[in-house]
Amino acid sequence: MTMFKAMNLLGVSRQTILQRVKRGELKAVHVYRGRAKGIRIQVPAVAPHLFDPLKKTEGVV
Repeated sequence: MTMFKAMNLLGVSRQTILQRVKRGELKAVHVYRGRAKGIRIQVPAVAPHLFDPLKKTEGVV
């Protein structure tokens, strides 16, 4: 995942992403395309059920 996508998904700044990579909280690899270089970040999957609409159950308000 690109830096920009990781920033949006996690809701943090570029610097925070880099700090988390340095601390080992996020996995990343260096990539090169010609002279351009950057990093690819592996973001852990967020809980898919976390933002799902609530299911109505009888007796629960």
